[in-house]
Amino acid sequence: AYTDNSFLCPARRTARWLIASGSRVFTYYFTHFISQVASNPLLSWAGVYHSSEIPFVFHNPNGVYRPLERGPPVL
Repeated sequence: AYTDNSFLCPARRTARWLIASGSRVFTYYFTHFISQVASNPLLSWAGVYHSSEIPFVFHNPNGVYRPLERGPPVL
């Protein structure tokens, strides 16, 4: 609700505007629940939070994620 209104909706509007102007647009919807967050009771309420995909997009987990989460990003 709040995050959709703050992040998803504006991003989709911008993508549609760019497509209409003839630009190529690529989007992704990141749904991976990071194990470090899932196992921490103080953080698990956050779920998949805004910007949690950044280490995966840039393939730079910096020791934050478990080995199974270190693969190449799937976009």
